[in-house]
Amino acid sequence: ERIEMNKKMKTLLTLILIGMFIIACSSYSSNEKNNGNIGTGNTQNTGDSKNNNELLKKLMGTSWILESSSNKDIKILKDNPITIRFSENEINGKSTVNSYFAGYKITGNNITINQIGQTLRGGPKDLMDNEKFYFDILGNVKKIELIDENTLILKNDKDELVFKKSL
Repeated sequence: ERIEMNKKMKTLLTLILIGMFIIACSSYSSNEKNNGNIGTGNTQNTGDSKNNNELLKKLMGTSWILESSSNKDIKILKDNPITIRFSENEINGKSTVNSYFAGYKITGNNITINQIGQTLRGGPKDLMDNEKFYFDILGNVKKIELIDENTLILKNDKDELVFKKSL
């Protein structure tokens, strides 16, 4: 009788936890749709800046390869290039091991990149470390500069990522 009661309690507890998980996930999804900051890929022009519209137009559908970084922890590897691509609703690309994606928002020369999602492949420690350093910088970039049609710079408070347009 006691064993049967324990099984019922475990089953009930499991159902409650599953229910809480479902509610939490649906809450996250609602926030994602409503607040414009969590993974929305919101690229709306919130200012009157003509340059902002021009920058967005120039970036749409373009792909870039990381050429250099001011952070010496990031290694530029010809066999495993780091890339970034801009579409209307998100950025995506390939880091040294995994593919990644995130929503972004550009206002003037400011850029906010929402939480970065990635595939979950594993790889050699040096490549995984390189990827981590890249994601740490990319997730905190604040400024975007299109120097010319072939050079893109993303900056945070202390680091700079320089990309060359992919052909």
